[in-house]
Amino acid sequence: PSPAAVYGVADLTATLGGLTLGGWVAQPLSGPEAAFDPPRHVHGAITFRSKFWRTFRSGAFDIKAQLAFDAWSAGVAGLGESGTPMALPAARIGEAFLQIQLVQFSAFYSLKNAFRSLDGFVPGFTYPGTIQSFGVKWTFRD
Repeated sequence: PSPAAVYGVADLTATLGGLTLGGWVAQPLSGPEAAFDPPRHVHGAITFRSKFWRTFRSGAFDIKAQLAFDAWSAGVAGLGESGTPMALPAARIGEAFLQIQLVQFSAFYSLKNAFRSLDGFVPGFTYPGTIQSFGVKWTFRD
């Protein structure tokens, strides 16, 4: 078990039309570092949504594009077999997402680990390389 610690967390979201900027940061204020909890962890995202356009009937057309990242500083990942602290490396992980919807048809593309970070969250295991996924969904109704 990890000893008690006090963390400060700040969260901010700002929206202007179809553009949203958001993110949060967490950092310990007092107490020791907890295992697998980096001293500073930051998440940020910028998202564009077209739903604010009134060209089509509500909900008939939407584009969502998002770029996001996670970053954390070096920390401790628990104790090894000999009782010595295991290092948790600092890392940056980026993601991209695109989705297009037209009535009941939607298609998406997702890119994980866009910065091609090899640092992992668990010592001895690397973060998976760039992962791409895509798909379509078409709903038919009577």
